[in-house]
Amino acid sequence: NDDWRPLAFSRVGVADKAGTIFAGYGIDAPAEGDQKAMDSFAGLDLTGKWAVIWRGMPDSADEARRTYLLRFADMRYKAAAAKARGAVGVILTPSPSFAGGLPRLSYEAISGDAGLPVIAVSPDAGARMLSILGDDLTAMTGQIEQGQAEGRDLIGVTIEGEVALNFETRKGRNVLARLGVDSDLPPLVIGGHVDHLGHGETSGSLASAEQAGQVHNGADDNASGVAGVIEAAQKLAADHAKGKLRTTHL
Repeated sequence: NDDWRPLAFSRVGVADKAGTIFAGYGIDAPAEGDQKAMDSFAGLDLTGKWAVIWRGMPDSADEARRTYLLRFADMRYKAAAAKARGAVGVILTPSPSFAGGLPRLSYEAISGDAGLPVIAVSPDAGARMLSILGDDLTAMTGQIEQGQAEGRDLIGVTIEGEVALNFETRKGRNVLARLGVDSDLPPLVIGGHVDHLGHGETSGSLASAEQAGQVHNGADDNASGVAGVIEAAQKLAADHAKGKLRTTHL
């Protein structure tokens, strides 16, 4: 909890000793519309090695670029991309501009086992791993920020260990409502989550370097979604009361 922390979707068990390779931001995003592709793994052979990956996304990216890269910058997505390329483990370390601490150790329904150990490390621990690159890291950082793949083997840096996780069962709360009449059609489900991103501890944050660590009050993620659900429920309930809904379930 100081230098490192496993993530909830990490595989548990022994991780045999293996070498490491630095893969920049670990983002593999295809070209889409006016957005260019970004492949942090281009030219790298991750087979049998740990991938050392920066958390988040390039800080130099504008808002449109950051919005596009958001899902590819998710920590689980990065782990899956590294595993698909033969990596035996993933180390997630803060980038030079990243101001946050270790991510929370919290389980979500989509968290399931990623199939390889996934460890987050502190800025100091990550810097020690990458110090093997020496002065080259400064030049590489500029290229990586521009979306150019400049990963490299971290010769002499090896990792081994064992991950153990204990899961606690707790109760959560939700609000469900159903509106409708008899119908053979499948139901239409409209939903919204009532949590937000806290202080941006997860990789879903779009905060800039200056905003890192500040409270993400959730005006758009997801107070607006909850408001939309409430508005839709009120309108559909009113229409249903007037007999205007005949084949709709909510």
